[in-house]
Amino acid sequence: MRERRRLALGELPGHDRSRARAAVARDAADRDARWSLGAALAAAGEHEAALEQFLDLAASARKPRGQDAREAMLALFEALGPEHPLTQEYRRRLQIVT
Repeated sequence: MRERRRLALGELPGHDRSRARAAVARDAADRDARWSLGAALAAAGEHEAALEQFLDLAASARKPRGQDAREAMLALFEALGPEHPLTQEYRRRLQIVT
């Protein structure tokens, strides 16, 4: 829970966008790399891009990082607030894929 909140507030250390993007470019199926990219994007305030990464991972909740991604999305929704357009859009999309 604490990691989720830290992620939403952009305080997770150790996630470098450039390195994460490069890792995803090397292997788009690398779920840990996708998670790191989502975390780096969220920490940088790039919420929509982070939500896209997490949504794709959450669609396969039984695979590695799927549940983590879902929880990260929920933390971002909390940080953005219930009325934020991204919260509304991605909450709906998350319900569809899970």
